[in-house]
Amino acid sequence: MASAPNINDVLRYSTENLQGSARFQAMGGAFGALGGDLSALNINPAGSAIFNNNLFTFSGTVYHNDNSASYFGTNSNITLTDIDINQAGGVLVFKSANAKAVWNKIAIAGNYDIVQNFDNQILINGNSNQGIDNYFLNFAGG
Repeated sequence: MASAPNINDVLRYSTENLQGSARFQAMGGAFGALGGDLSALNINPAGSAIFNNNLFTFSGTVYHNDNSASYFGTNSNITLTDIDINQAGGVLVFKSANAKAVWNKIAIAGNYDIVQNFDNQILINGNSNQGIDNYFLNFAGG
């Protein structure tokens, strides 16, 4: 049985999971206001000015899906486990040696975050005693 998109699909594709570095996730994204974390750059790019030293980070994650289906009494199951890098980034901090300089510090930063992961599979198999001929026969008036 197939179905059209519904309100659940709107929520599935329009919301974001909290992704990023472990520190950013542990603080519930609060570093967006504070700065000083590479994952916060997606929320507040000016937060890169908080860094005092060069920094390069990456964070890994494990996605695990266990999907089961039933088709005319035949049960099937598929388990997916995927290891991925969900955050990678770096910041370069250039400090001026001259204390009277107009610019004391410049920070150049870049970051990559996965916002949502839609990698998933489902396996449905089985045998049916209903053929497609009956489907068309019902619409043909018998």
